[in-house]
Amino acid sequence: MRAEPDGGGRTMNPPDQREWHRLFNAALNDQLSDTDKLELAALLKSSAEARQLWFVYHDNECSLAEVKRPVEKKIRRPGLSWFSLHPLAGAAAGIVFGMLCTSMVFAYAKPRPPVVVSKPLPLADADFESGSQVPAKGIPARAGAWSGDYSRVVTTENGITPKHGKRMLRILRSDNELSPKNERSYVGEVAQVIDLRPLRAEFSSDEQLVEVSAQFNSIATPLGAKYEFNVKAAAFRGDIADAPRLWNGREASVSRSNRSIVADSDVTTWQRVAVPLVVPPDADFLVIECAIVFKGVQMQGAAEFPGHYVDQVEVRLNGSTNVLAETHNAK
Repeated sequence: MRAEPDGGGRTMNPPDQREWHRLFNAALNDQLSDTDKLELAALLKSSAEARQLWFVYHDNECSLAEVKRPVEKKIRRPGLSWFSLHPLAGAAAGIVFGMLCTSMVFAYAKPRPPVVVSKPLPLADADFESGSQVPAKGIPARAGAWSGDYSRVVTTENGITPKHGKRMLRILRSDNELSPKNERSYVGEVAQVIDLRPLRAEFSSDEQLVEVSAQFNSIATPLGAKYEFNVKAAAFRGDIADAPRLWNGREASVSRSNRSIVADSDVTTWQRVAVPLVVPPDADFLVIECAIVFKGVQMQGAAEFPGHYVDQVEVRLNGSTNVLAETHNAK
């Protein structure tokens, strides 16, 4: 990203902030390349506006997390470890956190703007309480219905009680009816499409920050077997009927984000995974996905999951990225 000087010799930020969002998402997911680390460090050092939006990302991640403390010890905090990987990145981090402390000193003297209240977006059968089984048809080609890999809606079993209500979804395998025969696969998923076009009247002309979250649980897994819980989300322009094809083409999305944590195999606790997604005002639909990932060696065929569950999926609109940045700056 190249910054342009203004007439007073100061550095001006480019009007298109999509590169900023790409860097912030990559940082939160530990996916920064060496070049990205340098670019992000320079950006945070030179741009107050970028620092404000960076805080928005961290606030959204930290304030909405509900993972219990015993679980947190096993989870690597995404987005923080990269600061220690390069001196310049570390310097930028010091500047940012120093400014945060300064803003806290003056917080009592500055009036607070209205609180930005998150709003749920429509999601069909979000906690699987209808009892309807999820078709094993891969990514859905219509809005308002779950589809995915082989799964089963169940009640309490294997010592695991649903997070909400009386039912939850158990993901059984990493393949579906449309999967190529004997294809090697590791990810068992369930997905839903959200049509954004009827909701545009509720959006401003700015980019919106959406949070997608789900609760996960699993039985104690066999010795040596490792699993991850994963949430993905992407925004697209185009026809919802093309969602399966567009989802598999990474470059087809206008915005995409994902988050994973290690499954803790403690049946008494549910683990929440949440991911922020910046949605452009002209996006036509979202695809959200909840998945179980087998992190082992598989010679062929699909992975089978011995006892892995999903419940209480939520999609929330947290407001315009500009409004959120202004709100944070006024604190």
